[in-house]
Amino acid sequence: MSRALSVRISDRTRAKLAEQARREGIKVHALAVRAVEEAVRTATHPAVRFEDRGEGRRAIVGGWELWEVVAAFLYAQEDLAVAATELAVSPQIVEAAIAYYGEFNEEIDLLLAADLAARDRHARDGQGDFGRGIAVLRNAPGRRCA
Repeated sequence: MSRALSVRISDRTRAKLAEQARREGIKVHALAVRAVEEAVRTATHPAVRFEDRGEGRRAIVGGWELWEVVAAFLYAQEDLAVAATELAVSPQIVEAAIAYYGEFNEEIDLLLAADLAARDRHARDGQGDFGRGIAVLRNAPGRRCA
């Protein structure tokens, strides 16, 4: 559910918003909504930022897409230190990703499921041995993706 919210912004900010929307090829309203949503998420999860990646807008933590950090944590059987070592980040980065995941798990689960599907396709096509990682992720405690 969404609700309308009326806010006043300076002419300068409005012009910058319109210019950015034009560059991205989206409506000013859509950019404003995205900016507010990301600002609220970042205020709650300060280690997380957002950026455009090849597949769309993504949550980023420690230089990694956030879903990748969650996947590493699950592959490591929920061992923070092991996941952090694998990614060459601090355990605090992994903790930040898990905290974000706790609040926004539905969107991260979609990315995890898409990754599993891609790994399955590669394994079936003989393009890699992903079997161990897939099994660990599928059987990880609390996993909801198929």
